[in-house]
Amino acid sequence: MLAVWLSPFPIHAQSSATPGPSGPPLVVHIETITTNLSGPASPTDSTDQLFPTDLVPFADNSSRTLIVTLGGVLRVLDARHQLQAQPYFNATNAKTLTGQNHFASFGFTTATFHPNFAVPKADGFGVFFMVEPETTQTQPPPDFPGVGPDNTSDRNPHHDRVLYEYTTSDPSANTLTLGQNVSKREVLRIHEPRRGHDVNDLLFDAHGYLLIAVGDNVDADLPQNRSNVFGKILRIDPLNPATVAPRNPDDRNSNNGQYRIPASNPFVDNDNTDGNSSLDEIFIEGLRNPWRLTFAPNFSALHIANVGKNHRETVVTAHGQGGENFGWPYFEGTRPNPKHPTPTAFTHIAPTFEYTHNRFNNTHPGSITGIVAYQGKIIPQLENQVLFGDTLANLLFYGDPQTGIFHLLQPDESSDPLPQRIISINQTHDGTLYLAGFDGSLARIVRSQR
Repeated sequence: MLAVWLSPFPIHAQSSATPGPSGPPLVVHIETITTNLSGPASPTDSTDQLFPTDLVPFADNSSRTLIVTLGGVLRVLDARHQLQAQPYFNATNAKTLTGQNHFASFGFTTATFHPNFAVPKADGFGVFFMVEPETTQTQPPPDFPGVGPDNTSDRNPHHDRVLYEYTTSDPSANTLTLGQNVSKREVLRIHEPRRGHDVNDLLFDAHGYLLIAVGDNVDADLPQNRSNVFGKILRIDPLNPATVAPRNPDDRNSNNGQYRIPASNPFVDNDNTDGNSSLDEIFIEGLRNPWRLTFAPNFSALHIANVGKNHRETVVTAHGQGGENFGWPYFEGTRPNPKHPTPTAFTHIAPTFEYTHNRFNNTHPGSITGIVAYQGKIIPQLENQVLFGDTLANLLFYGDPQTGIFHLLQPDESSDPLPQRIISINQTHDGTLYLAGFDGSLARIVRSQR
């Protein structure tokens, strides 16, 4: 729960010069589920899926799981954890801009279902949301402009990230076609002058408000300035104000009229340090590249996998009513950043977990991924633990958020290979843990019989 938190965990950041995992690893078993999440979507759809980037349980009782691919094709795992042959939906259009040479930051990285997706007659029935990358040549003006000049190179072009609302007339459908059984509405548009550290993740809180994880767009001067959206977690009510009543009578319409801003957001009507007004949508600040979000059981804490720069990767945790500042660019984890001296009287929240880039000898971790607050029963040792990993080193970790101590997860000798460069760690309805990789594969973690 975000507006009223239930039971905050203490944060214990490690003080070692080279923080990292401790103790013996937990041995688990890895099973490959599919390697068919790259290349053409189907025999009748040549859209390149590129690779899977996110898994999201359907907000219904079907036990299905949605798979987002970087190329914009949505796939489905059925209740038996089998990949459905036909794509669920192809979200690409003539304006779509995707690419594979810069991690997963240039494509489709996330989707989420409204909590009332399967509740007939309720606000949000049949509704899900996606963030989509689009060219800027023929688009309307952004709701949130970029900061700094546009980069026009082919490798690092400017573009827009657009939050779209989709509404299907049949939430139980196994395939969707735009204009037939699903419609589309633009909610907000963010202009990104550069490619990288974009809009990464979406997650609904306990009150039906949507959290939006936005990276700093590779500009370290932005996360501490509340007149822009970069390096922040935003919080909005994304449903259409023209057709849906407010959740709270004090919530206000956005400037573009397409969503509402919760009155409980921490910076509503506040001035920024530079004299400009703070953006009311901001909920959390001081992040470099918040890649994935996860709630602890009962919404008691929000864990964020925050990608570092040259030295530290971190999991940071929010416990209050918003307004948390996690220190970037003045701190990278617990390490002060000499390139950005800390202002007088500046305060921030230390990470729950952190590790250094030089901790693993010949492997060089440097891009945290994940993240899951485990709620399954398959691996008892993971009860009340948080799982995360590192894309570059292809390592897996689990840790206790109450102590800040974490350990390696190690595949047993009979395991299938880990997905190449794990890009996301996710959990299905029944607590099954999944790993998605750059090689187009999907694997699950189960208990080792060793």
